[in-house]
Amino acid sequence: MKRILLIGLISSLTLGQTIKIACDHGLKYPLKKVAELFTKQTDIDVEIVSNNGEALFNKIKNKNSEGFDLFIPANFRLILNNKTLFKSQKLIGYNKPVIIVRKNNPKNIKTLDDFKKNDVIVVLAKPKTSYIGKISREILIKYKDSSFAKKIYQKAIQVPTENEINKNIKNKIADTSINWRSSVFQNDNNKYLSIINIPYIASKQKLIMAELKEAPHHLETKKFLNFITKPKNKLILKKLGFK
Repeated sequence: MKRILLIGLISSLTLGQTIKIACDHGLKYPLKKVAELFTKQTDIDVEIVSNNGEALFNKIKNKNSEGFDLFIPANFRLILNNKTLFKSQKLIGYNKPVIIVRKNNPKNIKTLDDFKKNDVIVVLAKPKTSYIGKISREILIKYKDSSFAKKIYQKAIQVPTENEINKNIKNKIADTSINWRSSVFQNDNNKYLSIINIPYIASKQKLIMAELKEAPHHLETKKFLNFITKPKNKLILKKLGFK
């Protein structure tokens, strides 16, 4: 009888709770898909706040002023280099930088060399406002050198986030970019965009989700971490372009 009463107490505490996840812009859509299923099965609501990963991390450092429970940045090093802020962490998959072009690739873009062509309009995320921007610059330098990267950035349309990259290509404002592979599988992007892999120099990036030490809802947060790492739920992320 005591056991039944205890279970009932735990259930009543869980009902009506909302866990809060901080994530990079490009991770909101896939997390929402998993969160909807989680809420349906557990009655625990999930609020997802998306922004630049660095901006979110600064809020977490500032005594977690926003009351976040979980953090998943595009730049996993924000977690690995600041482990004292987090209670636990789990690898939920990988993302990969690729070349993005319009469907059917009308400009016949094949490699990063094609970014130099006069008739090819490039859009890139700014290195200071987006992790994919920082990664893009590193890839261009590795591909040739810093001079090559500088020339490409000088001719490119520069935008703050990865979401704006795909909007520019879908709306035929630009022809190509470097962006996360998963971004093409979000919303209806795959109807308008195609992927070209970048061999050797564009390594896959870990996606790590971490529970904050100051997480307000530890019990519910732990349930979500266990839920998202179940094979059938990781498969949802795979279908949305993650490795």
